[in-house]
Amino acid sequence: MDDTGLVSGLLLFVIFSVIGVGVIKSSERSNNNDFAIRLFCTSFAIRFVASIILYEFGLVDIIKDEDASGWLVGRSFADAWAAEGVTFFDLPFKFVESYSFHHKGYYYLIAILFSLTSTTTRMAAAVLNCFLGACTAVTCYRTARALFTDEVATRVGWWVCFYPSLIMWSAQTVKEPVVIFLESLIVYGCVSMRQEDRLLGKLLMICVSIALLIPFRFYAAYLAAATFVLTIVLSTVNSRRVSATTAVMYFGLTSVALIGTTYFLLSRENESAMISQFDLEGIEKYRNAVAKATGEGAQSTVKIESNLTSGSGFMVSLATGAVYLLFAPFPWQLLSGSTRMLLVAPELFLWWWLLLAGIVPGLAIAVRKCFRDVVPLLTMSFGLGLVYSLTFANVGLVYRQRAQLLPWLIVFGVIGLSRKSRSFSAEPLELVVSGDFN
Repeated sequence: MDDTGLVSGLLLFVIFSVIGVGVIKSSERSNNNDFAIRLFCTSFAIRFVASIILYEFGLVDIIKDEDASGWLVGRSFADAWAAEGVTFFDLPFKFVESYSFHHKGYYYLIAILFSLTSTTTRMAAAVLNCFLGACTAVTCYRTARALFTDEVATRVGWWVCFYPSLIMWSAQTVKEPVVIFLESLIVYGCVSMRQEDRLLGKLLMICVSIALLIPFRFYAAYLAAATFVLTIVLSTVNSRRVSATTAVMYFGLTSVALIGTTYFLLSRENESAMISQFDLEGIEKYRNAVAKATGEGAQSTVKIESNLTSGSGFMVSLATGAVYLLFAPFPWQLLSGSTRMLLVAPELFLWWWLLLAGIVPGLAIAVRKCFRDVVPLLTMSFGLGLVYSLTFANVGLVYRQRAQLLPWLIVFGVIGLSRKSRSFSAEPLELVVSGDFN
């Protein structure tokens, strides 16, 4: 590999730090901006150090680099544009070209970065992802603050800042940080729409984020659009609280509707070239291709024999994928001898504890006490969970996909842990704007 470009990375780190602080100050008039700036700077610095360890000190040689194409293709695009004489004013039109292809947005984004900075180094691309990962921490903090108390929001911000897999995916030159950031902006916009200030700006932010998400992951853009519409519909409901029966009925009917509609639509022949890749036969081919790419005997490969085109096979595949999405890798896979599996073991134990001790009770509390307000978080989490469960074929890939759900799951986890810790607090902890969680 060529020089990774530490000097250009350091320069961009300084430039993006200034941009980030400026955007945080101007994007919201709040007394909490000082904390948001500290959170951003800490998150950015941690992720940048992780990138240096990965690319300058060789950790990438251990964890492997199957997704280097994001940087390499972006560099080739930038070189081609330079040869064509593409100017600054041509770059937006170049990005529009990405909408003609399937999930190629990250290549164009990196090429635009390289064209603007006149550098094509690996660290330059990594700094952009570190920046977006740090912005995600701030966005999640503001999302939690729009719903709950400052204490809960602060905990959410630090959890997102320091959570290991969110750090590592942001430190690499993959598309995940871009996708997660855009999704977090959409969710933040939806939960803060009930606040009357800057409503037009929030609506514009949501629409632009959805549009930008299409060339990165078009199905996530569809889910985001559905979340936006559902938020508007539920804005007519006055009560935040719902009864346990209503909540159960909502989740039951929503689950049946989503799963049934997904099965019905994907089992039909689709004329659209893009959609046809995601009918049941297309998903089956995708799962087989993933298994073949990683090797049928590989420890990370999971071959699901159920036939997706049958109702029972569809449900078995969905349930199997959901279990792996929530819990993989399992203990016996950690003992397989894979270095990468051993490296994720500490975070995996942290995740299991957070899931069982925080997220599960936190979900129950949030649904019972402020159901309408957390619908955007629930819809994105459930929708993406459905997609990734259905397409599951590889443990490493589903571990990466779980990172997309973490920002919202961490919110619920903090609620659950905060509620549990109240018995040790001298003062009662009010978690939601509408009142106590008792």
